[in-house]
Amino acid sequence: MRVGLLSALTLSLAVMPGLQGAAPLGALPGPAPERVVLHGNVHSAVRDLMPLGRSDPGLPMDHMLFAFQMRPEAKAGLERLLADQQDPASPRFHQWLTPEQFAAYGPRADEIAQVSAWLSEQGFTVDGVARGGMTLTFSGTAAQVERAFRTSMMEYRVRGRQVHANAADPSIPAELAPLVAGVVSLHNVPRQAAHTPPRTLTLAEQSRLLAGLPQATAPNGSHYLAPGDFATIYNLGPLYDAGINGTGVTIAIVGRTNPGTADWVGFGNTFGIQGNTPTIQIGVGDPGDVSTDEDTEANLDVEWSWAVAPGASIKLVCSRSTNTSDGVDLSAKYIVDNALAPVMSTSFGACEMGMGAAENHFYNNLWAQAASE
Repeated sequence: MRVGLLSALTLSLAVMPGLQGAAPLGALPGPAPERVVLHGNVHSAVRDLMPLGRSDPGLPMDHMLFAFQMRPEAKAGLERLLADQQDPASPRFHQWLTPEQFAAYGPRADEIAQVSAWLSEQGFTVDGVARGGMTLTFSGTAAQVERAFRTSMMEYRVRGRQVHANAADPSIPAELAPLVAGVVSLHNVPRQAAHTPPRTLTLAEQSRLLAGLPQATAPNGSHYLAPGDFATIYNLGPLYDAGINGTGVTIAIVGRTNPGTADWVGFGNTFGIQGNTPTIQIGVGDPGDVSTDEDTEANLDVEWSWAVAPGASIKLVCSRSTNTSDGVDLSAKYIVDNALAPVMSTSFGACEMGMGAAENHFYNNLWAQAASE
């Protein structure tokens, strides 16, 4: 995901009295308090589509993420810290933060309590605040989302799949606007995995690959790669000869399926990889085995991390996608907010232009927290 750590993101805010656009189901009659519309928070995949209809008002909307704002002076201080942490001449060089220390750059406890109170008044369940202080997790239903954020939840067909998403930009009470960047997502349009579909090798191809023969080439001209090939291409031999193979380091892999470890064991046995077999850690809800396609993404990420750094402790962190939060987002947040590993890998992505303003804000803050840790 090509999201810069500290790229500036400006939310266009407009203070508007009353409701915006068509009143959603369940909207209260009469005057409403001043609202701030959080522009740029309708998913690009549905922005120009005709909806199939309104979402079920009882649709569960679990683990929604409220992204908090940083004050300008706090953001400037964080930028200085991140620069100093990478400057060998600075006394703060490699002086990493804990998640709780990073929280000092976010809103105060009383401000978080103000947001929590408003969510509770709207009927939501407040699930908790991140250790890093920059997100608050809450849950509810589509009807509660429509009522609280003055939007409409609609059904759409995207890439052959029926999804739901907010049809209009959400709004919040004006007094919360200085604190909140918005809800990270109010849709279940999935993030895209980076792999291409696998193809089973013929017996002859398998024999050449396992024998380590040069130019193990497919009929279309592409080359098969085994773990030893990667080491050759990237000149890892001197590191391995010096005993540097990942020992003592943990690598956390972002996932949203629980594929089990059988494929990993087979991969390790086939290529003679020594060291600890990777493990699975549940992040936010066990997703179970989602699909063969999802398993392919997880297996590739885990197995090649293991192949390159056989001495490392490798953990696939998998979280269940909900009707509002992608498991990728939940796993990435879990890894960073628990300081689970000094190295993390994610091969799911989205173009910043296609992400909502709140989503970009969330990831900018999350990657800044990761860097500070």
